[in-house]
Amino acid sequence: MLSLVPGLIRAQGSSGFAGSGEGTDIVTENLKRVAATTEQILEILNRDVGLMVELKRWIAQDAGESGQVLEESDLNDNALAQRLNQDLRTRVIATRLLRRYGYLLPQLN
Repeated sequence: MLSLVPGLIRAQGSSGFAGSGEGTDIVTENLKRVAATTEQILEILNRDVGLMVELKRWIAQDAGESGQVLEESDLNDNALAQRLNQDLRTRVIATRLLRRYGYLLPQLN
């Protein structure tokens, strides 16, 4: 049954926007909103310090690219939890990071 779902989604997405790239744009925008909850992310990060450091590294890099200079307090665990609660983009990036390292993936029965 799971193998049918992607085909159904594709069929529904393309039928409403025949001949336009708009359907693809909508899918891309929707995928930018797929994220685990703050609690799910923090549960994993608190068990794997390396992943916590990797996410903090991304936050520091993102801030630098935006012209921001961070304080040490901007990268502590409380600040990270607050940012995950308030910022969807950070949750999306954290979710992608965790999935890349084998977390938050579906399990076979």
